[in-house]
Amino acid sequence: MFEVDIGLGTGSASTSPASIDLQEQELMQFADINADMFTDIITVDKSRQRLIIHIFDATTSNYTQKTSFPVHDCRTIQNVAVGRSDRTLRLFITCEDLAKKTIVKMYDRNMNGELSQAPPEKRNLQLTPEKDEESSSDAADGGSAAKKIVDKILKENHIVFKAGGNIKSIYFQEVPQILYLTKGSQPFVGDINGDYYDDIIFNNMDATGPGGKLNVAIFNPETRKYDIGNFKDKMVDPNCGGLASPLAAAELTTPHSVSLVDFDGDCLSDLFLTVQDPEKPSRKYYEIYLRRE
Repeated sequence: MFEVDIGLGTGSASTSPASIDLQEQELMQFADINADMFTDIITVDKSRQRLIIHIFDATTSNYTQKTSFPVHDCRTIQNVAVGRSDRTLRLFITCEDLAKKTIVKMYDRNMNGELSQAPPEKRNLQLTPEKDEESSSDAADGGSAAKKIVDKILKENHIVFKAGGNIKSIYFQEVPQILYLTKGSQPFVGDINGDYYDDIIFNNMDATGPGGKLNVAIFNPETRKYDIGNFKDKMVDPNCGGLASPLAAAELTTPHSVSLVDFDGDCLSDLFLTVQDPEKPSRKYYEIYLRRE
């Protein structure tokens, strides 16, 4: 763990390196927007209807406003999460629409220009490292397993990026589908089913079925839409063993903690979440779901 002072403040951005004037803006999210391996910043303007993208410029060690865009049909932007879908960076924007309903709108990143890429003959990496000095060193310090996982991810994405490139402009394109949620839904964005596409887990406060309010929206790469349903019905195999949940109809706690962590050491991300009894919210639990292929 380490700390980095990027100089966020309300003063002039010219008074210190790597600083942003936030007088008329509010910080929403950190992400590598332009795939140069440097962290960029997403803010929202004072109306909370327009997102602003600040790109870190390694040559000047400062941030520059690269683009901004209004989130259509949004009355108030509440939260921004950064994920991936269709093999591109995607913004998941939770907001209150003009009818004061909670929705999630999505915008995909597009870039004009070229990223620096590894030569084509080097893109399909081997999962078994060669026996050379570098791989021997990896094995010696316990990095061999991690290298295999990284190589697999890069091979699945068919491309290897490195810092640099010539990106002339960045813009975001609105995704046609809108996810209609409920107030208090608390959406969490992450790859729930391990297919390298980001999904959404959330509370459906209007749900009345036996499965409870915990819902999930799973991205379908064939239809390029999100399939929504009850979390346990769509994601939990009752014949896979494990302990039964103490709650027949759980919901996410308010506030909640949801994360993807490898609990059993199989290099697959498992799901951790905090839930509560909707009838007695003071009864809170944490649940762990292990991923099985």
